[in-house]
Amino acid sequence: MSIRLYSCVAFPCLLVLTGCGGSALFSSKRYRIVKTPVASLVLPPLRDVKQSGARYVVEISRNAKLAPPAKSGEACTLKQPPFELDADRKGWKLTMPLINSWPPPQVHSDTRLSANAFDDFSVLVDRSCVTPQQAPKLQRAVRESLPSTPGDSARYLTGMRLDEGSIDLQPGMRLKMETALFRNNSTSLSDYIGTRVSITKVIAGPDNNTVFQAEPSSAASLAAEEQTALLQAARFRYYRLFLLTLYVQSDVERAALIVGSNDIQALAQVLGQVREQPSSPCEHLATIQPSMFCKAYPPSTSVSVEVSVSLNGESRYIPAGSSIRSIFTPIKPPDLDTFLGQLRIFRMYAGTDFPVDFSADPPAVMDLTLVNADRVEWGPETASLKPL
Repeated sequence: MSIRLYSCVAFPCLLVLTGCGGSALFSSKRYRIVKTPVASLVLPPLRDVKQSGARYVVEISRNAKLAPPAKSGEACTLKQPPFELDADRKGWKLTMPLINSWPPPQVHSDTRLSANAFDDFSVLVDRSCVTPQQAPKLQRAVRESLPSTPGDSARYLTGMRLDEGSIDLQPGMRLKMETALFRNNSTSLSDYIGTRVSITKVIAGPDNNTVFQAEPSSAASLAAEEQTALLQAARFRYYRLFLLTLYVQSDVERAALIVGSNDIQALAQVLGQVREQPSSPCEHLATIQPSMFCKAYPPSTSVSVEVSVSLNGESRYIPAGSSIRSIFTPIKPPDLDTFLGQLRIFRMYAGTDFPVDFSADPPAVMDLTLVNADRVEWGPETASLKPL
């Protein structure tokens, strides 16, 4: 393996056998973090990755145990540069660039598009390539199979677009709402009397719809005011949280927006539509998408998303977008190398737990964004958890 990894530099004659950045970089038994000429990448545990010219070909159906496509052919091709998904009689196939020719994240124009790759599978449903029931499973399998930088891995796996101010709400997450309370409807700090916290779980409902459920601790509290709209919301397939403070003027009395729809393309248009009427986003959206759910929250209520992970065997919720770097403080002595030497991370792929091997690029694991169901183990004497 080590010869193949460095053959591009030390053994040019081996390029004929393995290719620069050849498929040997992938392992069917583990995730791998590798270093390329332009960026570190997290490679999923893919089996039978084949090289065809300057592209990899991955049999998604075999890796994720998917049902055969409802039909195949050119109509069932979905191009999301630099990726492409195709269907033949054997199953779904994903093609992507060779690892060592991966487009630079900040330079290549196609990379910005690939960051939202395979958000929408409705075109494949409309063309009868996949059934509506199988489309979410296919989408999950494809997005799990995309290499990504450590800091961007949550974008593909959970639809977390923190740079764009939006997060897809998926089963296993929960919403934390914190509302500042004041006397006599004041907003002065001298009248502040406390904070009301409510927790709302995101769960999977029938037919792949999204359902919201109050946690027992907040169901009987005064927090119902913030939760009521969500608990009574229609069971749409897609829900997305928009953090308006990232792109709406500071004087606008809206801090967050939760929008639901069965049309993911409708969610993709929300940002532009909200900018047109930032002071009354839900009223404005209702005139454009009358069947869409919309709930706006004022600045007095902060809305955040948390994901569930296992930390040394203890189930914990941590803020969405948290990385190894952001939740740990290495203890000195020992040093960072000692912490990394005892760090173990496990991540799900196609419903199975796989270890994350970062031995080829240890520093890069510090930027790995954690996602739902990740397991992290470490030596308690090497690092402490920051307050979560």
